[in-house]
Amino acid sequence: MAKSVLPTDPALLSALLEGLQMSRQRLDAQIESVRAAIAGEPEVAEAAPAPAAAPAVKKGKKGRKPGRPPKADKVEKPVKAGRRKLSASARKAIAAAQKRRWEEFRKNNPK
Repeated sequence: MAKSVLPTDPALLSALLEGLQMSRQRLDAQIESVRAAIAGEPEVAEAAPAPAAAPAVKKGKKGRKPGRPPKADKVEKPVKAGRRKLSASARKAIAAAQKRRWEEFRKNNPK
């Protein structure tokens, strides 16, 4: 079995100990429910211990939680999506590249 190296920071060690104790409580509750099932006793529903810290919710692009409607006082107005403007030289370069690709396609795929 590999030997584990523990950190030396007291705050980290206390957090580690707290997490292990919570895991132990959950395991003890599961062991008791299995023992009760083996004995044929009806399962007693126990309240699960509340987690110490709730996991962070990832916010969407607009900063709202997914599926949540906007606040009543801050109704979002429809925003007109502006189109990006290409310079004349960029349009010519795109057109030339497209023509080159079609030429190559027609050359490799005759009718």
